[in-house]
Amino acid sequence: MDINNNKRNRQIFSIYIMLIFTLIFGAIGCQNSGQGQTASNSNNSGSNTAAPQENDENLQGNIPGNLIRNSYVVEKGDTRYFLSRDGDRSNYLTHTGLYLQSVDDNAAKRLIYDYIRNPQIAGDFVYYLSDKNQLCRVNTKTKEPKQEIIQQGVYLYSLYDHWVYYWNKSDTFLYRLDLSNIQSAPQKMTESKEMDTLIARGDYILAVERNTERSSQNVNSTFQAWKLSLDGTKKDLFLSIPQSEPNLIQPHKDQLYYLQSNIIWCTNSSGKNKKQVYSPENSKITYFIIYDNRIYTEEFTDKDRHTYVSVDLQGKDKRLIFTYRSPIDTNGSTVNGTMDDMTIYNFNVTRDYLFLTGASYYHGEILTTRLPIAGDAEGKKEEVFLNGAWRSIEDYVEEIDRVLVSKGLKQ
Repeated sequence: MDINNNKRNRQIFSIYIMLIFTLIFGAIGCQNSGQGQTASNSNNSGSNTAAPQENDENLQGNIPGNLIRNSYVVEKGDTRYFLSRDGDRSNYLTHTGLYLQSVDDNAAKRLIYDYIRNPQIAGDFVYYLSDKNQLCRVNTKTKEPKQEIIQQGVYLYSLYDHWVYYWNKSDTFLYRLDLSNIQSAPQKMTESKEMDTLIARGDYILAVERNTERSSQNVNSTFQAWKLSLDGTKKDLFLSIPQSEPNLIQPHKDQLYYLQSNIIWCTNSSGKNKKQVYSPENSKITYFIIYDNRIYTEEFTDKDRHTYVSVDLQGKDKRLIFTYRSPIDTNGSTVNGTMDDMTIYNFNVTRDYLFLTGASYYHGEILTTRLPIAGDAEGKKEEVFLNGAWRSIEDYVEEIDRVLVSKGLKQ
C-alpha cells in the first residue's frame, strides 16, 4: 500500500515540475516576442531576411501615390512631416526645411534645413535624399536633430518597416538594406537599366522600368511594372503601358491602379481581371493618388488648369475638393480662396489636407500651401507655410509686399 502511494506521489511531483517549466519558458517566449516587435518599430532589430508578410500600410514609408513624384509631405499617426522653402533666404534656391507638426496644428518644429527631397518615415526616423544622392535620416525624438548619412548612390528608394529598398543608377542595381543594422553591407537584388518608380510593400516590391525596343522601322517605348519578391529572386510582369501615358502606377491593398487613355484602371495582384474604375466626362486626368480607400485626382479643362476631386474605389461618390484659379479677376477683385496664381509642381494627400507645391506668380519663390479636403469647395481658403507657421491670405499679402520692396520691385 505504501509502495503504491509513493509511486503515485512521484508521478504527481513529476507533473508539477513539468507544469512549472512550461510556465517559465512560455513567459520567456512572450517577453522575447514583445521585445522583438518594439525594436522593429524603432529600427533597432531585424533579420537578414525580409520574410513575405501581409502588407501593412502603416509600415510603409509613405503612401504610394505620394512617392511617384517627389513627395513633400508624409503623415504617420498624429504627426505630419513636410517640406517648405520657408527659411534663410540666402540659401533659398537650394535648401528646404523639414518640419514636424502634430495634426492638431501645434507649433511646427524645424528638424533640419538642407537640400531635402522625398521624405519617408520608419520608426523614430525621417529619411530623405540629399543633393548628392545620399540616403540620410534624422531622429525625430532628439532635441537637436542632426543629419546622418546612411547610404551613397541612392536615386530611388522606398521604406517598409525596418527595410529600405533603393536603386543605384550608377551600377543599375536594386539593393536592400536592413535599417536595424545600418553597418551591414547592402544586399544586391536585381538589375534594372532605367527604373522610374519603386514602392516597397510587406508582400512584394513594385518596380516600374522604362523599356525601349528599337527596330529598323520604329521605336517602342513602354513603362513595365514588375512584381518582385522581397529578395529579388522572383520577377513577374504586372503590366506594360506606352510611355506616352503618365507613369502613375500604384498599388493599393490587393489591386494595382494605373492611368491609360484618361481612364483609371485596376487589376488584381497577378495583373489580371482588368477593370475600368473612373473616367471624367469633360476633363483630363493629370495625376492621381489613392489614400484611405479614395482616389484623389488632379484634372484640367480648357478653362481650369487644376481641379481636385475624389471618388471611391469604384469610381463613384464624386466630390469636388477645390478648383484652383487666380485669386484676382480682370477687374482686380478677389474671386476665390487662393492666395497666389501658382505654377503647381506637385500635390500630396494627407488625412485632412491637400498639399500643393509651386512657384509664386507674384514673386517667383517656391511655396508650400494646403487646402482642407472636407467641406464646401467654394468656401475653402488656401493657407501658406510662412515664417514658421500656416498663414492666412491676409498675412501672405503683407509678406509679398515686404519681399517685393526688399527686391526693389515695389516702392
